[in-house]
Amino acid sequence: IHIGPNVYSSVTNPIVSTGVTNVSVADLASGQVKWSLRKNTNSLDVTGNGTLAPVVYDSNDNVFSRIPVTADLAAGTVTIPVSAHYQITASVEIQSGNGATSGVIEIQSNGVAISRRKYDFDGSMGDITMEVSAACEFLAAGAVVRVVASLTGIGTDTADFTARPLGSEFFGVNV
Repeated sequence: IHIGPNVYSSVTNPIVSTGVTNVSVADLASGQVKWSLRKNTNSLDVTGNGTLAPVVYDSNDNVFSRIPVTADLAAGTVTIPVSAHYQITASVEIQSGNGATSGVIEIQSNGVAISRRKYDFDGSMGDITMEVSAACEFLAAGAVVRVVASLTGIGTDTADFTARPLGSEFFGVNV
């Protein structure tokens, strides 16, 4: 636990605030980091040939974070401001995924997968939603987190499907 400038670990007795001034309950949440990004535009982020491509979440709802993250809405990435364990969830909804035989959605930190989920489809799915989460993942300050996704079975054609905004979200919070 962090209180002011002091760090306490393996605490079994009540914490005495010796040397800590002006500690309040609000201070306990001062290190809180949260982000919420959504997709507000249809765009051809997800490929149909199995190649992972970044999902660009283009709307930042980051209004409730005590320590704001740096969100690059052009790239769909979040830069972590505080080293901590994070709970991260992401989803992408794909319109008209007919022909898809499988799909993958992945959360990456600095280009390395920290969580990955594979879906198998029967080729006649229509709209498809894929979700993934990473629980209690340690991320160092400065780490760049993004979501990538792909479908297989549609070849290289991405013209007939796009990520839909209402079902595509990227959310994280330190725990």
